[in-house]
Amino acid sequence: MRILSLTSDAGTNSHYIGAIKGAALKAAQFDILPVDINHQIPAFDIIRAAYCVKNFYSHYPEGTIHLVSVNDYYGSAPAMLLVEDKGHYFILPDNGIITLIFESLPGNIRSYTLDLNDRSPLISVVEKIIVDLYADTPLDKMGKSAKSVMQGLGFQPVIETDRIRGTIVFVDNYGNVVVNVHKILFESVFEENDVVIYFKQNDPIQGLSKSYNDVEIGEPLCHFNSSNLLELAVNMGNASTLLGLNIDDLIQIELAPQKK
Repeated sequence: MRILSLTSDAGTNSHYIGAIKGAALKAAQFDILPVDINHQIPAFDIIRAAYCVKNFYSHYPEGTIHLVSVNDYYGSAPAMLLVEDKGHYFILPDNGIITLIFESLPGNIRSYTLDLNDRSPLISVVEKIIVDLYADTPLDKMGKSAKSVMQGLGFQPVIETDRIRGTIVFVDNYGNVVVNVHKILFESVFEENDVVIYFKQNDPIQGLSKSYNDVEIGEPLCHFNSSNLLELAVNMGNASTLLGLNIDDLIQIELAPQKK
């Protein structure tokens, strides 16, 4: 049995996700397990959707099909893409999200034009792909070759000498805020030197913590989360609310002044 993961900006108060699950079950003759990942992606927000997909898909077994339905009807000729990477299959809109999920694009990208005269164009594409995958149809025989794909414009950190300016890309359910600064980038700039983290009008955070309990309850901290991205948090508190931090806010990390 394959798994079908579902990520969307559709919410959970309509029939949309239920219809996709039903169509997938029929196409796979009930030999498929739909798994909801996140349907609360902000409307049309491919940056937040890409962050979500990048950080969960590798935890699923090979053969899993990952459907991403966010801002599907992008442009004058909307299309869905099918790609395979490391044994995982991804069905996602051709709206730039593919370049935000993959650092280097998979070699064989298949494209399916969404027929806007169809009552449910996305569902029709999903059904066709699932039927072909269960029939072991070679990838290069599915859909048509995508000669080019839309490019996504994600927020990239600005790197200067002894300084990185990052952007908040995600706020989780606990109010922890995630910044688009990866540990590898951080260490390449600062090595093992101490840093200071500046954000809005708050007092800066001195250095990094290894866990929430490194500071007193109610105190802010900065550490690398399980995705190796920089995270600002408050021990037993909501950093987004208490520190006034929101998606797209800027965070500045600087080399700590040398002690005299």
